[in-house]
Amino acid sequence: MKVLIVATEVGETNGGKGRYSLDIMRTLVPQLKSRGCQITILVPKDATLGALASDARIVRLPVPKNTGIWRAVWEEIYLPIYAWGTDILIVMNGSLPLGPLRSKRKIVVFYDIHPLQHMANPREFPGEYSRKSLLKGSIEVRKAARDADQIVTISDSVALEIENFLHVPRSRMVTIPCGVDLRRFYPRPAAQVEELQDRYHLPQDFYLFLGPPDATAGGKKNLHLIVQAYSQAPEGESYLLPVVMAGGESVGFLPQPVPVQLGGPTLQNRFLYLGFVPDEDLPALYTAARALVFPSLHEGFGIPPLEAMACGTLVVAADRPAIPEVVGDAALLIDPLQPQSLLDALRHLAQESVRQELIAKGFERARLFSWERSADMMLRLILGREGQALVGGNVA
Repeated sequence: MKVLIVATEVGETNGGKGRYSLDIMRTLVPQLKSRGCQITILVPKDATLGALASDARIVRLPVPKNTGIWRAVWEEIYLPIYAWGTDILIVMNGSLPLGPLRSKRKIVVFYDIHPLQHMANPREFPGEYSRKSLLKGSIEVRKAARDADQIVTISDSVALEIENFLHVPRSRMVTIPCGVDLRRFYPRPAAQVEELQDRYHLPQDFYLFLGPPDATAGGKKNLHLIVQAYSQAPEGESYLLPVVMAGGESVGFLPQPVPVQLGGPTLQNRFLYLGFVPDEDLPALYTAARALVFPSLHEGFGIPPLEAMACGTLVVAADRPAIPEVVGDAALLIDPLQPQSLLDALRHLAQESVRQELIAKGFERARLFSWERSADMMLRLILGREGQALVGGNVA
């Protein structure tokens, strides 16, 4: 069986789509190879694949991942060529190119349909998109929803949105969730945490926010809520710890945090931005934080809360799709439009009994999600009859 996996969100550094693609492929590709499959993986020029390179034929686009329209152009050229005559086409980026694809069976992974929702209702689904990217994305996503033989969603919430917005029957969808690698994400020892705090010049106690330092109301990650909450809080409250922000995909992290002036002079030095943080530093960063604050207005899944829980870190998260589906009762859920809701949650976390209960629940919750389980579900879907039993079911 010839299998083509399109993983063009995998680059030198990876966001959520790239991590989903890479972590599932690490288990999926060797399993397919052991069953005699001929595997080709299409990736950008700068993708780092590790051991996967020995298990599959790797085809690289002439351009790196973060090259905007040029990557899209090369995908339009390369994908139809390498999809020709394949038995299974697995597209990991939630879209299909405009040209015809000659593959016997097409499986497309959807992470969300937020750009389409933003076009329909920008007030309810805020985001920052160019007009060109919205138009192109809309056409490709709609084509994928129409032409895919099976649609994989990373949460039941995304499946419901696709069903309601694009009128795709649930019989064509299966939920294969994200996971967390417990071999990497676990509470790190004090010496490792102290070394990281010294290297980044971090405060002794802080909250962690993952995302760009954009406090405008239009940001989906909703840093704006934290700034509003801190601006409205009474002075001198002990639970109002500094907020350390990390995020971005640019190689070369900053050697020390850069203070970000948010909310005016009264909040000076309350917010510090690290820039890009290498993957190997994330477990210690989670461990060092008092809590992860995750107030996103919309997520297709939400990997950071699971990683934080696996590291024994408390989580305060928005009660918006698909976050409650992921965290269950192991996090404090807040209204991401109400600053007081965040303040109440942070105050609640100051109670030791609450902290210990949520930490214990967090460890249990994180153990429910693994990349190996997700890859096994993908394998059964690919192989046919066993996979068909999963389609339309709640497998999250």
